[in-house]
Amino acid sequence: MTSNMPQPTVDASGVDYAGFWRRVAAFVADFAVVCFIEFLLALVMLFMFGFFRAAQRGSVVFLSLVILWLVVAWLYSAIMESSSKQATVGKEGLGIVVTDMAGGRISFGKATVRYLGKIVSALTVFVGFIMIGFTANKQALHDRIAGSAVVVKEEALHSPVANSHPPAK
Repeated sequence: MTSNMPQPTVDASGVDYAGFWRRVAAFVADFAVVCFIEFLLALVMLFMFGFFRAAQRGSVVFLSLVILWLVVAWLYSAIMESSSKQATVGKEGLGIVVTDMAGGRISFGKATVRYLGKIVSALTVFVGFIMIGFTANKQALHDRIAGSAVVVKEEALHSPVANSHPPAK
């Protein structure tokens, strides 16, 4: 009897590349984290500049919040993915990390290129993200641009949850 549970996809080198849905779940968690940070910073901005003055200058405040959003999301992603953890909060929670193509830690610069590549992936009507399901190393367009990969951490591969699925037939 076969299981409907997804099996780890390990290539010939033994690397388990993180799949599309696991990466989507990490994105949702990270989006919540960034929204929380953004909310706190927006409150600080409103108190600093005054709520009523901000309401009178709606387009300036909106533009400021958009720029703030991009900067917070960029710094969150780039700092976390280039750190010793190699993962954002969402990725860490799902047992996945960002690596270079040799399996090493990426630099802040490469993490920045990866983040900017996500904008390109979104501008392609999200085809850049959908590529994860169709490329050999499960790379999105931004991974290919930055020369990075998202892989399942070694500890996660050997966890009881990862090994609870019956072998594929």
